[in-house]
Amino acid sequence: METQFEKMDEMIGPESGISSVRSRSPNRMLYEAQVTAIQQQLGALEEVRQKLGLSQRKICQLLMVDPSAWNRWTAAGGSAPPHVWRALQWYFALKKELPGINENYFLSHEMRLRERDAQNHRLKEMFHQMESLNLQVETLKKENQLLSQNFFEAQVNLKKQFRKTTVFGLFSMAIVVIVFWLFFK
Repeated sequence: METQFEKMDEMIGPESGISSVRSRSPNRMLYEAQVTAIQQQLGALEEVRQKLGLSQRKICQLLMVDPSAWNRWTAAGGSAPPHVWRALQWYFALKKELPGINENYFLSHEMRLRERDAQNHRLKEMFHQMESLNLQVETLKKENQLLSQNFFEAQVNLKKQFRKTTVFGLFSMAIVVIVFWLFFK
């Protein structure tokens, strides 16, 4: 597998006098060797995708990469980063150990997160509605207290009026009786 730096060396060439040779760290060389071993084990990226029976969109979701990256990696001369190959290797190992597992296990987690976010949004809306209803209940309680107070005052006034009317009625009857008694005696 040819690296980008080796490609640049070929493009520039030794006759240009420009050297782009860059020393590779031991870790970098180890990762490249591991990628080569994984590629021999699994095959090319498109072969891996077909073995898994996934669409390009699904494998991009599974690897959490943009589809443009996948296109770049599968194009002639492109190569995926080592962590992508490692993730594919782990996915195949998981499928071997747990035959029932598929991409939906991983992608449904994403769906569960979206559902949880939607549910949280609905709960927030319900909470705001409950706050609004609580304010309305508090307003109604205040109105009820005011109406109860007005009713009590009206009842007291009615009792006072009833007493006045009763006293006036009795007084009027007493006068009528006295007048009747004086004139018809």
